[in-house]
Amino acid sequence: MRYSNDKDINKYVKEYISKGWSFSKQGKHGKLISPNGRIVSISGTPRSPYTLKMIRKDINKLIKEE
Repeated sequence: MRYSNDKDINKYVKEYISKGWSFSKQGKHGKLISPNGRIVSISGTPRSPYTLKMIRKDINKLIKEE
């Protein structure tokens, strides 16, 4: 399954899917859902070169809050 048009974002999302997270696609964006139900938005067509960095930041923030 493709999670984003960006290959690096795809690879990063697949890592979390293998750790028990789930993914839901809605329109141009997807939702990466943690095992405890917290959500991180994933752009299907990222325009910014910093998108992966922002996704990593959001996921790390969720992990620290657990």
